[in-house]
Amino acid sequence: MAGEHPPTLPEEVTSPTAAHSQPSVMHAPPPQTPVDIPPVLPLTVQSSSNSCDSARIVALEGMVNQLAANMATNMSELMALLGN
Repeated sequence: MAGEHPPTLPEEVTSPTAAHSQPSVMHAPPPQTPVDIPPVLPLTVQSSSNSCDSARIVALEGMVNQLAANMATNMSELMALLGN
């Protein structure tokens, strides 16, 4: 099998006009961006949301700690029931 040639694949049949009628992707202009939309938010908007975000984070941390304690209680009760 070392002397055999790999199978040849048939060439695609394309007409010369079809190959040249497609627009080139490399030369496409970049997409336009709207002028009235600022690229970043103003700092005042970000700083006011930071205090709200920190309050939400503290609330979420409390909820996670409460769920972890509840899960530990449930696991200890389950282990006690399985031990009987």
